[in-house]
Amino acid sequence: MKILLVDDHLLFREGMRHLLLELEERADLIEASDCGEALERIALHPDMDIGLVDIALSDCGGSQGIRQLANASPRLPWLVIQGEEDRGTMAQAFADGAQGYIPKTSSRRQMLQAIELVHAGGTYSPPALANHELMADLAPDRPEVKENTQHLLSPRQRQVLNLVARGLPNRLIADELGVAEGTIRIHVSAILKAMKVRTRGEAVYWALQKGWVASQTTT
Repeated sequence: MKILLVDDHLLFREGMRHLLLELEERADLIEASDCGEALERIALHPDMDIGLVDIALSDCGGSQGIRQLANASPRLPWLVIQGEEDRGTMAQAFADGAQGYIPKTSSRRQMLQAIELVHAGGTYSPPALANHELMADLAPDRPEVKENTQHLLSPRQRQVLNLVARGLPNRLIADELGVAEGTIRIHVSAILKAMKVRTRGEAVYWALQKGWVASQTTT
């Protein structure tokens, strides 16, 4: 697994290197100290599997840095690793395209769980911050996410969207519905296209805000 870690603290990056070796012995950690370096690393390593970023970096512009990084790497899932447990920051990070959010105060087990889940195509938010009703009140509406978008989704796609909102990766959604994993990938792509969003995290955020899926606590 090739992982991009964007953080300006050398000791934290070294600690993450040791942690990631627990996840996979051959984990390849690509490091960047700011968003500018991250963009350079993305250009040099287009085959990266997941990006971890501290959006408090001075040149990242807050959670909007996720949008900048996502534009440079549309296929790369992003997990925000933040120093503070803040629902507003988490909500905006999801709205800007992150697939996961985890505070640096989390345990090693939680950190590995978040990385594994986001890498597998799921979404992650810590239980203490997973109040989706509150998240939905923290960002303005987006007119491009039309009220009638839900009617463009088939019953099966609405079912898939609900399971995505529970944080399940494609493999587990396929098991739940008794279909092939490739079928779920097709459904998810169609959902993103219909909602005019780029990532699963963004789709979940706006589906929750519109009330299309039930609020779930992600663990």
